[in-house]
Amino acid sequence: MIKYVIKQGYCKHCDKVVYPEVQETIGNRHFGVRFLLYIAYQRYEMNLPEGKIATLMSRSER
Repeated sequence: MIKYVIKQGYCKHCDKVVYPEVQETIGNRHFGVRFLLYIAYQRYEMNLPEGKIATLMSRSER
């Protein structure tokens, strides 16, 4: 699992908060393709309920 730390910046020209592009993420999400596929595998192939997956993910951050 890869954890991206995406730091925001401020653009003086357009007066907006900006974020760098991360190639392996989808849209404006902070999760990569591999992580989303891993979650889908647990949910649909391993038949784990969403609550159990959330618990497993919160434990892996420690």
